[in-house]
Amino acid sequence: GWFSTSSYDRGARLIPISPIRAYDSDLAKFDGATLVGRSQREVPVLGAVDANDPGDPIPDDPNIVGVVANVTGVNTAPGSEWTYISALPERVPNGDEPSTSTVNLLPGQIKANLAILPIGDDGSIHLFNYDGEIRLVVDFVGYLLEGEPVESSAGRVIPLVGPFRAFDTREPLHNKTPLGPARSESWSFDSFVNDVTIDGAWVGEQVGLIGNLTATDLQPQYVGPPAVSYMTAYPTPASGPATPPEVSNLNIFEGDTVANLALMRYGGDSQDPHMLQFYNRAGYVDYLL
Repeated sequence: GWFSTSSYDRGARLIPISPIRAYDSDLAKFDGATLVGRSQREVPVLGAVDANDPGDPIPDDPNIVGVVANVTGVNTAPGSEWTYISALPERVPNGDEPSTSTVNLLPGQIKANLAILPIGDDGSIHLFNYDGEIRLVVDFVGYLLEGEPVESSAGRVIPLVGPFRAFDTREPLHNKTPLGPARSESWSFDSFVNDVTIDGAWVGEQVGLIGNLTATDLQPQYVGPPAVSYMTAYPTPASGPATPPEVSNLNIFEGDTVANLALMRYGGDSQDPHMLQFYNRAGYVDYLL
């Protein structure tokens, strides 16, 4: 896609949501089967709910024209092959192959990528696996809504003048402490929200942000097999610590450094409504945004 500056094409608004697991080929409700080579799956977007804990769905609104999805391939089945996953608005005709890819996987890899995807006329996206046998996971983190009034501001995307590092847990300024196994911690972005100006004027309230989340230097909790983990970013619950959503932003093996784009909606309480929670599944990991 593109970012328009014309008055003719005003584009769609980007609406971040609390992340939901829209599809997981490992779950019984989705037949609990891996995707073999040249197989496809349809994942509904309009009215989508979390596969594990149905809560707030994506609205069943015809003005929703796209979705922001984190697509993860788990390529660890015996005899896994080099493959790629393509996420598309329509099904690939039988016998054809997509000309683009969303995630590329070597044998033994677990890898995620964030993608902005148009949805098809059936209100869904379609995913294609090129080869081998994989587990496919799709998490929705936002959607694109067209037809909003020109004078409204909700969902407008404002790029910064340049990127900046919000925090880095390897640095003394940010605790110099890795995040432990099955632990989560919150970071406040209240100062950032109140600091963003254009020509000296405050831009106003924010609902979330877009950032590059990086995990690095994963260390095992116990002596034994190499550590494997994933990280999840989500709105900080208003009532304090809670079970993190069963979604992931990135997957990491011991010794790797892995980055992925993240669209994150703020959470928190009335004292600080601009907080994000970060969860680490296993081992000890440093991370930066």
